[in-house]
Parts: sequence; C-alpha cells; structure tokens
Amino acid sequence: MSERPGPGVVNRLARASLRGWGTLTADLRAEPDYIVIGTKRGGTTSLAAYLYGHPSVTPLFPERLAPKGVRYFDEHYDRGDRWYRSHFATVLSRGSVHQPRKLAGESTANYLFHPRAAERAAHAAPDAKILVLVRDPVERAWSHWRERSRLGVETLSFEDALDAEEVRLGDARVQLAANPRSLVPLASNFAYRAQGCYADLLPSWFDQFPEDQIMVVVSEDLYADPAGTYARVLAFLGLAPFDLGQYEAKNYHPPLASMEPASRQALEAFYAPHNRRLEAFLARELPWSHRRV
Repeated sequence: MSERPGPGVVNRLARASLRGWGTLTADLRAEPDYIVIGTKRGGTTSLAAYLYGHPSVTPLFPERLAPKGVRYFDEHYDRGDRWYRSHFATVLSRGSVHQPRKLAGESTANYLFHPRAAERAAHAAPDAKILVLVRDPVERAWSHWRERSRLGVETLSFEDALDAEEVRLGDARVQLAANPRSLVPLASNFAYRAQGCYADLLPSWFDQFPEDQIMVVVSEDLYADPAGTYARVLAFLGLAPFDLGQYEAKNYHPPLASMEPASRQALEAFYAPHNRRLEAFLARELPWSHRRV
C-alpha cells in the first residue's frame, strides 16, 4: 500500500496549482496599480496592510500565500511577467477602467535597493504609481541588523557586520554586472549601511517613472501620524478617503539593547553628506536633519 503524501507535499501541490491557475489566467490580470518599493525596515509592512484594508484595494492572489509582496523585480524576475501578473486580481473582479474600480498592488521592501528593479518595474508596470518610504538611515540600519539577528540570519555583531558589508556586497555586484538578470537576493539582507543611502537609490526610479507617479513618504511621518499619512497616500492613489480606525504598527519589535554611541556617531558622520543630497533631491527638510556632524 502506497503512503499518502504528507501535509508539506499537499501544501506545495496546492500552492503550485493556485499559481499555475493564476499564470494561466494572466491575460485577465493587469499589472499592479501601485508598488511599494521600500525602504526595508521603514514601515512597508504597515503601509501594505493599511492599503489592503481599504475597500477599494484587492489583496494579492491567493491572499493566504502572498499577504504582502511578490519579490519579482529582485528575487524572481526569471519567472516572467505572466507569473508576476498571476498574483493580482482579475480585471473582472477589479471592475471597468471606465468606472470607479478596485486597485491592485504589492509591497516589496528590497525593490528600492536592487539596482535593476526600477528598470524591470518600468517594463512590467509602466503605469504603476510608486510609493517609497525613507527612514532615518541610522535607525534603519540598526533595526535591519536586529531583524536579521533575531531571525538567525546574521551572526556578526552590528559593528562587525558594518565592517564586512562591502565585502558581502562586492560579490553580488560582480554577479549582477556579469549577468543583468542575476537575482542575488541574499546581499540585500546584509546591506545595513548601503540601504540608507537614499540619494543614491532614488534617482533610478525617477529616471524610469514620471515624477507625478512617485510619492516619497517619510517613515517618521507614518509612525507619528499614520492616519494622516494614510490619507495622503490614498489621495495620491486616487482612492476615496477611508478611516481604518486602528493603525497598528506591523512587524515591530522593540529593541532589547541600544546601539553603541561610537557606532551611532560613525553612522551619523557617514550619512551626513547623503542626507544633505537627499534633502536637495526632495527639496524638503527631513526629521533627522537636525544632526550636525
């Protein structure tokens, strides 16, 4: 008597069947209306949840298997645009383009950092509106390292990880230069310092998308006034005002320790010129710009 497949095998088969159905019906699934591209540890999970909470925004398909983002433009680009569209609701459920309709979108925090993601997104979803969060880069780096350590991915201390960052990123950059379709997702998990250099990362998105399709949201604004920030995002997307009632911070873990003062001082000195460039690029002062190094 043959053994019945275990629950893991059944779940994998079910996921494959659902994704296969989504890919088969990709012609009925338009590209996303919006993409939240980052920054990692900047509130992308919260913003994604708030947007999916709007009655005129559809979840990813199937919602249980893809609760937030697709990771197409960084990790799964080799699977093709039909696979990407398989994650979004069909045009039949989203409604006519000539009437108020439901929007579809996704949130993948590493898109901002990946050097090819903007180009890939512009090819697959040229009409999508782009939402990007920027957070105090010193706090972002610390939060990023704490997350990687908590998950057991990072074994180095914060200071040692910063020292090793360029070596870790170097191999990935070589791979990407040799093969533009290379996926190299692992390196972004250790880019604690580099992911906060927003003035280096944003221009490629503004090169690929019209300025009126991009909204830069300061994470500290989302943290301090989630309802007000959410309202501004809805207006940018052309969605009707909606009050979620509660704006829970998702994926938040309070720190169990503080950053070493010397590490903080070194990071503030490193980011000072990057922050000045970012303020000039965005033509606005940032909440963390009071630091004078």
